[in-house]
Amino acid sequence: MMSLLSTIKAEKLIFGTGITSHNPLWSKVLQRVGIDFVFIDTEHIPIAPNELAPICQM
Repeated sequence: MMSLLSTIKAEKLIFGTGITSHNPLWSKVLQRVGIDFVFIDTEHIPIAPNELAPICQM
């Protein structure tokens, strides 16, 4: 599996999405899809640190 940076340097397509949910199960769903990256949107939804930590750990 290539790293994200290697994929970008090889000028290949990368696919990603954002999570705007408090539910940590989204990471398991997105892992099955095979995307290259995920970002957690903490600007548009209020997420407390104790809610954010499990999402990041997943």
